[in-house]
Amino acid sequence: MGVRTADLFGLYTQRTGTSLAAPHVAGAVALLLDAFPDLSADVQEDALETGAVDLGTQGPDDAFGFGRLNILASYDWLTTRADFTIAPAPASATTFPGGGVGYAVSATPLNGFTGDIALSLGGLSTSQAEWSFTPPSIAGGSGSAQLTITTAASLAPGTYPLTITGTSGSVAHTVSVALVVSVPADFGISVIPSSRTVKRGSSTTYLVSVVPQGGFAGAVNLSVTGLPAWATATFAPSSVVASGQSTLTVKTTGRTPKGTFTLTVVGQSGSLAHQSTATLIVK
Repeated sequence: MGVRTADLFGLYTQRTGTSLAAPHVAGAVALLLDAFPDLSADVQEDALETGAVDLGTQGPDDAFGFGRLNILASYDWLTTRADFTIAPAPASATTFPGGGVGYAVSATPLNGFTGDIALSLGGLSTSQAEWSFTPPSIAGGSGSAQLTITTAASLAPGTYPLTITGTSGSVAHTVSVALVVSVPADFGISVIPSSRTVKRGSSTTYLVSVVPQGGFAGAVNLSVTGLPAWATATFAPSSVVASGQSTLTVKTTGRTPKGTFTLTVVGQSGSLAHQSTATLIVK
């Protein structure tokens, strides 16, 4: 009732109606959210109603509603009401598809808050990961819980923004964390062709390829096992850095036994090792 507002002629006037009052309410909520960004809708309503100056008959009525807005009173109520905060650590954690990470979620009571805080997670589907809070709620408004996330092996690499929510009655607060999923630095090797035939006393070659994964940039040293007696093998080059190819030359002699032999080519880089096989037929 009697809301001061701009008119069509560049002046001000006073009018009554919800269409006039609504912008004032929206502006009031905007100011409160600037000071308390994660207020739930219920708490926003409580703050406006509690801080309002009662007009007309005592209590809310059809003419004045809850009264005239008093944003300072609403702000003061918010700063003194029983409440809590939640905080995660770390803010970002990294794992690989099929791996797991953990976050500690701590709660701090404000102004004598003693309620239980239920915890939930948003930002991941059940097909992307499994997660749990231990314990599932923080009793008495103070303490901590452990959030454990196990990602699916099929989860695509990338950064996933997650939201942790703590809820106690009508009071809810959210915090954001990041889940970074990356492919571990690794490599693979292959040998082509898969089979070679050679006469005793002759030599043959295979092409060994090293394929990096997840930013791998190390040197891969090559070796081979499974050679028949009186046969030797050399790699050119003997190691491949990050990505590339090496020629494996197998040389036989007149004393090399005839038969079919399985060669195992091994690539070694630090603690990482991978292998590939090929067949050697000596006639």
